[in-house]
Amino acid sequence: MNERMWTPPNSAASDVPNRFADNGFFRALAAQPRRRTLAYLLSTEQCSVDDLVDVLCGWETVDTRMVSPDRAEQLDIELIHVHLPALEQAGLIDYDSAGREVALKPLAESVKRLIQQSVEAEHA
Repeated sequence: MNERMWTPPNSAASDVPNRFADNGFFRALAAQPRRRTLAYLLSTEQCSVDDLVDVLCGWETVDTRMVSPDRAEQLDIELIHVHLPALEQAGLIDYDSAGREVALKPLAESVKRLIQQSVEAEHA
């Protein structure tokens, strides 16, 4: 099986342990909105930033019971200026800022599992 897997930018490494040794990968997973963005993209593969804001606000509603319109606007700003560029720089997503579209890059199954486990651990 010749699976196309995520590799850190500028890396010729082809085995998963080397990818996990990349600090940029773990920095990308360090923030909850980035983990949740990746988890959502695992199921949809691509979406608009507006849809992503709606999904992440819904996720926050489960945690806090209410999300204000101001929080949705703040999350939109954080996504476009911080979180999406960080995920793109880590080589995990393609982000079209002009079209406000996000797409997941092909990831190894082990990377997908790590993303899913990181989100599941939030509620453990």
